[in-house]
Amino acid sequence: MASLRTPPGLIRFGPFALDPTSRELRKRRHLVRLQPLALAVLLLLTDRAGQVVSREEIHPLLVGEAAGLSEILKFHSRHP
Repeated sequence: MASLRTPPGLIRFGPFALDPTSRELRKRRHLVRLQPLALAVLLLLTDRAGQVVSREEIHPLLVGEAAGLSEILKFHSRHP
């Protein structure tokens, strides 16, 4: 399938434009705020446009996020 990337590096789909460099998503020129995990999943899916992305491929993103959360919780439980 043809890439969704268009010059100058934007990824366009429907009314959205994703700039991987600035990590910004816009809908009809309006900035859409995304949490880091949602942005990471969106970047993975747009990078693999037209392909099936399995849960196993997405899972490492979620595990990394959970591991980071676990460390944050440990730190705050020791430093009230």
